[in-house]
Amino acid sequence: MRIGQSGLTRAIPIAALCAALAIVSAPFSTNVAQAVPISGRGASTSANSLAYGDNPVPYGFSATTGMPTMNPDYKPLIMVMSNQPEARPHWGMSEADIVYEAVYYNPSHTRYTLVYNDNKPDMAGALRSARTFSASLRQEWDCPFVFWGWQTLAGTSVSEYFKQHKVDEKFQINGITNKYEDVLTRSTGQYARVNPHNAIANLAAIASKYYPDYTPRNHAYKFSETVQSGYDSAVAVNVNYGEDYNPTYTYNEAQRVYERSYNGQAQVDGYTGKRITAANVIVQRVKLSFFNHTSSRPVYELTGEGLADMYIGGRHIQGKWVRSGEDSRTVFIDFMGNEVPLLPGKTFIQLIANTLDYTYTRADGTVITNSFDESKLTAAETDYVNIDDSELNNLGDE
Repeated sequence: MRIGQSGLTRAIPIAALCAALAIVSAPFSTNVAQAVPISGRGASTSANSLAYGDNPVPYGFSATTGMPTMNPDYKPLIMVMSNQPEARPHWGMSEADIVYEAVYYNPSHTRYTLVYNDNKPDMAGALRSARTFSASLRQEWDCPFVFWGWQTLAGTSVSEYFKQHKVDEKFQINGITNKYEDVLTRSTGQYARVNPHNAIANLAAIASKYYPDYTPRNHAYKFSETVQSGYDSAVAVNVNYGEDYNPTYTYNEAQRVYERSYNGQAQVDGYTGKRITAANVIVQRVKLSFFNHTSSRPVYELTGEGLADMYIGGRHIQGKWVRSGEDSRTVFIDFMGNEVPLLPGKTFIQLIANTLDYTYTRADGTVITNSFDESKLTAAETDYVNIDDSELNNLGDE
């Protein structure tokens, strides 16, 4: 192994929508009600929308999980969470609908970016600082962004990214500004941890008090209760970023979910006590380099296209991801160009560098190593600079 690494359509008959969700290839359009944009998301039309359409959402179902919900409002929040050993076990991760894990510090240290919509816990953390790739995911989801500090160095400055994309301050819930002391605090008592791994967010209060009068654009995934047949089996997935950053997934056929472990230990939410599971696991390969040869300044190319492997219902679906621009949604497609329907439930997305090998295990016990074609790597992708881990302590909340 190499280490480098909405406005929703609601009043539609359920039967018709179930039939529509079974179609995974035909482009279509829907009448999507949208509020007047105040996030500066641009005036261009999403090429992804033109190619794949907006996925309709039946009334009473979630746009982010496809699960039945009593809350018809689509008001996602996106936040940044530390993943250093001192931040584990995480608080409120079990309530997130979509979880991205990605390297933020070369060669292996990762951080989470989480999307909450169906449930917004009153305690989520440990909250940490943002990088430009998390800001890019915020741009994709078009919703308020919760974080504690950001990188300010020219070339990888989150604040400059927000200025460039005209992101209104109403969408920037930044704990380091001291403007949100009622909803972003430091943990105490039984949850006390060493600074800076003790910052927590009350997402329920943020949604109630600080969510703009605004409906994000539709970012509904395509869902189906039927698992696609004809693909390789996959009962386990192992993405080893290195050192203390090794997520694994083991398929629970009875519940149709992948149970998540970390460094060989079952992963459990430190606040809710719930086992961390995912109905869908996606390994998304991206171009990753480090600005100015500095290992604390990752640069991800999250637009364009790349390879993706979808692990759904015990199956391995090979395909691609496509995202036409910063304001577009990422669409996961098979090699026929059809958007892959996800199982209703939570989704974990492992963002990995094209240089990183990972493995999955078939039902017969065969372990398959998934590698990228080295001839397609760019010089910037392979030109990593290793920095001693002790320098992590000097990064602070930047």
